[in-house]
Amino acid sequence: MKGQDLRSLVLLKSQEGIGPLQIHQQRHVMVGLSTIKLGLQKLMSDGGISGGVNTGRPRSVRTKSCLKKIKKTLDKKKRGSTRGMANQMGISRMSAHTAVTHHFALFPSKVQKRLKILDVEKSKRQKFARWVKANL
Repeated sequence: MKGQDLRSLVLLKSQEGIGPLQIHQQRHVMVGLSTIKLGLQKLMSDGGISGGVNTGRPRSVRTKSCLKKIKKTLDKKKRGSTRGMANQMGISRMSAHTAVTHHFALFPSKVQKRLKILDVEKSKRQKFARWVKANL
């Protein structure tokens, strides 16, 4: 059963005068007793059971508008830190990091330096390589 069907079933049973414990004990309703009680409390206070409002914390990264903002910021700045972007946009650092890595598949990279080998060092390395080859 879908969520809307369960809501309407609980609403129908409560209008028939059946209590939450009896609704929970019926085999075709697979919802916890506390969920049924909470739904009936909302029914009494608001006049209906609506599932449109999420009571948990907002998923700020997963919204389309936030992803568009991040994409626009990444298009403007080719390089930058997720901390700076998060401060600029007003979201958490980890939310910005999650969006950049999971949604846009961008990963941090570190610029690595390569020291230039001088001719003296090069000749020493070649001499050592020849010695290793001859003796081992």
